[in-house]
Amino acid sequence: MGESKQLSRRELSSDLVLIGGPEANAVTRTMLAKLSGVISYAFVEDPEHAAAEVHDVSTGRVSAPRYDESGYPVSDYALIIRTPNPLAPDTSEIVIVAGCWEHGTAAAAEKLGDRKFLRRMKKMEHFEVLLETTVVNGAHYNVKVAETRRISAD
Repeated sequence: MGESKQLSRRELSSDLVLIGGPEANAVTRTMLAKLSGVISYAFVEDPEHAAAEVHDVSTGRVSAPRYDESGYPVSDYALIIRTPNPLAPDTSEIVIVAGCWEHGTAAAAEKLGDRKFLRRMKKMEHFEVLLETTVVNGAHYNVKVAETRRISAD
């Protein structure tokens, strides 16, 4: 499959795994906008750091990366979302793996390889997960599930 800019209408309404947040991936940006009101998390731009923060729409809580004195991230947040594809909800699903920075995205992708995590999430079918990770010398460590929520089928 090609880059997001090259996806046809048919491909966009199929099963998709989207990697990267709304700043890095135009299809992620489109799908998150279409899922507004369905999911309880949203990425909001942090212009001070040219990055994003995760806002909990239901509580107003903000999960923002932390930075060292030089402005480099020392922690990052990410979302894993599995839900019906809003462009074809009866026939396909999407999985979004997206961080505020690339460290969060990589941590979320790695979490999808955790069998214990996958077994727990399989019981929920459609879900959103907020993850936090520590960043040291450009690498992520200690990926923690901060919160897990079921996405209800309405």
